[in-house]
Amino acid sequence: MLSKVGVVTLLLACACASGDRRDASVDSSLSRDASTRDSGAMDSAADSGAPADSGFSLDAVTPDAVTPDAEPRDAANPDAGDVSGTDAEPLDAGFEDAAAEDSGSPVDVGPELVAVTLEVTVPPSTPAGNPVHVAGNFQGWNPADPAYALTAVSATVHTITLDFAVGQQLEFKFVRGDWSRVEKGPAGEEIANRALTVTSAGTHSYTVASWADSSSNPGTRTGNVSEVQVPGFLNGRRVWVYLPPGYSAQDPSVRYPVLYMLDGQNVFDANTSFSGEWEVDEALEALIPTGEVRPLVVIAVDNGGAARLDEYTPWQGDDLGQLVGGGGEAHLQAFRDVLLPWVDSTFNTLTGPENTGFSGSSLGGLMSVYAAYAHSDVFGRIGALSPSVWWANEMLVDFVAGLPKPPVVLWTDMGTAEGDLGPFQRLRAELLSDGFVEGQDLTAIEVAGAAHNEQAWAARMPDILRFLFPGP
Repeated sequence: MLSKVGVVTLLLACACASGDRRDASVDSSLSRDASTRDSGAMDSAADSGAPADSGFSLDAVTPDAVTPDAEPRDAANPDAGDVSGTDAEPLDAGFEDAAAEDSGSPVDVGPELVAVTLEVTVPPSTPAGNPVHVAGNFQGWNPADPAYALTAVSATVHTITLDFAVGQQLEFKFVRGDWSRVEKGPAGEEIANRALTVTSAGTHSYTVASWADSSSNPGTRTGNVSEVQVPGFLNGRRVWVYLPPGYSAQDPSVRYPVLYMLDGQNVFDANTSFSGEWEVDEALEALIPTGEVRPLVVIAVDNGGAARLDEYTPWQGDDLGQLVGGGGEAHLQAFRDVLLPWVDSTFNTLTGPENTGFSGSSLGGLMSVYAAYAHSDVFGRIGALSPSVWWANEMLVDFVAGLPKPPVVLWTDMGTAEGDLGPFQRLRAELLSDGFVEGQDLTAIEVAGAAHNEQAWAARMPDILRFLFPGP
């Protein structure tokens, strides 16, 4: 008999790191592959450019001219597609066997797939109306993808079946359709991503202690943080505003630089984040009073959920044989044309690129480096954390190599536990070749042991703020 707490059964099975859902009644049928990368931890994640004042044209680097990539961080390797149901006749099996014998090479049958059952217990107070989803590195960390919504078999029991490959390393969380309703710890605190290495078929049990939208979970905002909607900006997208200690709307003689940030859900409040906050508010509340960082305003814009990949990529990239993304330039133009004028007319701000920063992580880090080169007339202080240089076959490296050095101050970094460091190292080499000088207008570092998540970015935030907005 089920307890009052209730049991939610998840059936996960891995498909080449792509997270294909199966109908529970037909175990052998794959229905889809959902892998796009980045988080924001997303990255990444996991994300969402007007020419700079150096006289170059962006026409040569439009999305249509980009060669697609194929190496996502958060997601799985794309499969070769499904050709079932076509009129093409299959090759004679005996001929294939003979060819294999003649060549001396075995026929590649692909990775072994196994069925894995996850069992999760949810609180009895779990609200109705928001289906439980599983979101993870196998489907781009999308909290509302209908292909990853669990099927309710009773009031408290839900199931899902996915295919994964033996040896695949999964990271995931349970979430009710939005990161504001992600699972949390017993006291509403942030918890680490759940991790599982697929070795064989079997059952794994988990318990959700609480949800982020539980009334008992206090927020983690520190200082003067508020939420606003900006008329005409991204269809009413939530915008977060941090005002520094001592800010007074009645004293326009005192004005402040502004830092614009992507993935606003993750910047100030763990309750709205999918994997912890960047703790920007806590860092500033500690560093401004000591004079280590200039008092500044922070404007953080929520990502667009399923639209994040398009908004945080300036060029199209390959996903399962289809070109996706490429809306990043339009996204930055919305910042430039709508958000910045509203902020400057509403708050006591300093204008000009020397007083205006832009920062993001993962695909947001990719967008930050892009903004440094494409919009240096707007953004002059850039924080590019763990940038997804791999996107579109490292088009960012080619973009940087083809343009003159912009007049910006740039921080960029990568953790040594994030995976292949080659793309980041090639980006760093191009930045130095452009004329950036480390320790002056550039910090480009590899952080020992750091992973690709919000906790790692929060740990670096004080140093980033000191570099971009040093105190007097």
